[in-house]
Amino acid sequence: MDNTFRQLSQMLKTNPGAVDAILRSQDGKRLMEMMDRQGGRDRLQKAAASAAKGDAAELGNMVRAMMATTEGSQLVARIQKAVEGRK
Repeated sequence: MDNTFRQLSQMLKTNPGAVDAILRSQDGKRLMEMMDRQGGRDRLQKAAASAAKGDAAELGNMVRAMMATTEGSQLVARIQKAVEGRK
């Protein structure tokens, strides 16, 4: 799980255009809904802001918790495949 998060994070860093495309996709929208439900929009926004400044710990915690669910892990796997395809 941590390895998947690290790989996805690295791919998104090296391909910034993929972030926008993913967030506009159905899977990206679902990801945001799940993370929003997990900690509320305020927590998600703070975690995203921290990640943009280089501290992805809280965002990582949210993703790991989401990936502990079947739906979440399948969703992240689909997003990871989409990012790999955009290289």
